[in-house]
Amino acid sequence: MKFVVNLSHQFGSAVKEIRETKGLRQTDVARQVGMLPKTISALENRPATVKIESLMKLLSALEYEIILAPKPKQDAFGFNELID
Repeated sequence: MKFVVNLSHQFGSAVKEIRETKGLRQTDVARQVGMLPKTISALENRPATVKIESLMKLLSALEYEIILAPKPKQDAFGFNELID
């Protein structure tokens, strides 16, 4: 499953969906990465308030990574052009 994230709240929603799809509770993930469940909750609900290190630990536990890519350009009709 891939997610396009442009805003911090989209990131939180994506992380929550990944966790739930894997059948994990916040407490399960928190225990796995050595964090408090409230930190996992903050990552999902208020991601702008969390340290990037915590974010990276959580993504690793969920077997995800961040890939930085240029935004696709839009053509005259508003459609995204494909970028390799």
